[in-house]
Amino acid sequence: MLEDPLLELLAVLYFKNVQGVYAMGRDMVTVKDLKEAHYFKGPHALKLGPFLERFGADPRGFREAAEKLEGEPLDMADAAYRFLPFPRVPVYFLLWEGDEELSPEVSVLFDRSIQEFYAAPAVRALVELVTRALLMGGLWGT
Repeated sequence: MLEDPLLELLAVLYFKNVQGVYAMGRDMVTVKDLKEAHYFKGPHALKLGPFLERFGADPRGFREAAEKLEGEPLDMADAAYRFLPFPRVPVYFLLWEGDEELSPEVSVLFDRSIQEFYAAPAVRALVELVTRALLMGGLWGT
């Protein structure tokens, strides 16, 4: 049994809001495109530093962890995966390797419908949940 308070909170919010069926399309957006974009600045910015420290120079490690989480590989960036931590709530991680001139970068994208399920703090928590699972080698929960 998983005992992860973050996972439990996100599941409760998901089931609370899932009664409406939201169309999922190919409208992938960043947090800057969400109606609560202002939330993701300063102390509420997505915490992706640990992800970059671990996988910035190791896309193979990212691929291995992503596949253990049943991520769907995408033909984007140097390595990219679509995760479904909850049905109808895709989260996309795109990794670009660094080199001598550029630092590695990661982008996190969502289907625009995510804002129908989660307020900004829950979107941030969802990214933290997926990031933590990837850092744990592809395991959901603590």
